[in-house]
Amino acid sequence: MSSKDISKALIRKAAHLLKEAKNLSTSASRMESASHYLRAMLVAAEAILASQNLKLTDPQAIIQSLSDFRLNGELFPSEAISWLEDTYALLEGENRSDDIDMDTLEDIEDKAIKFIATAENLLFEII
Repeated sequence: MSSKDISKALIRKAAHLLKEAKNLSTSASRMESASHYLRAMLVAAEAILASQNLKLTDPQAIIQSLSDFRLNGELFPSEAISWLEDTYALLEGENRSDDIDMDTLEDIEDKAIKFIATAENLLFEII
């Protein structure tokens, strides 16, 4: 499977996780839904890195590599990276929360949607 095929498959997986997270937000715990949004963002980041033949699974390594990612000399948008970093810190960092309110979940959802759209747009330029 080529790096382009892997990237396409990963971005489809990210979109699927995004839909699952949205469904969970109405039927399950907010934390479970937020975790799915985070996973969707990480999978989209993996898709970007896979397009350049980088295979990483550790979330912190993915975030760091994405921060260093360049396409035609341009960095992956720092604002998008901050959406991923903020979500990761909230849900997985040392000061992580055990529960989140609906406003926070909606903020995470918004960040995830924008992050995946940014990743998809960048992938369309690459592949």
